[in-house]
Amino acid sequence: CPPVIIQGHVDMVTEKNQNTQHNFDTDPIILQRLAKGDDNKLWLGAKGTTLGADNGMGCAAALALLGADESKTLPPIEALFTVEEETG
Repeated sequence: CPPVIIQGHVDMVTEKNQNTQHNFDTDPIILQRLAKGDDNKLWLGAKGTTLGADNGMGCAAALALLGADESKTLPPIEALFTVEEETG
């Protein structure tokens, strides 16, 4: 069976809205529900800052699969952890 690669990036793009006071080194990310799209479905977002959830979720998924019980039938898993993907 060919391997499956799970990729996640371990850094967070630290951006905030122009009128937001936030120190990413010390302040928590404050979650809020946001209505988005024509159907007004609720999305999870951050108040005044980037959320950064895609980073942690990809890494958590890879680590969970790497640590899965050996009785589980999985293909070979390869984990790829990246940084600074915005710079190329």
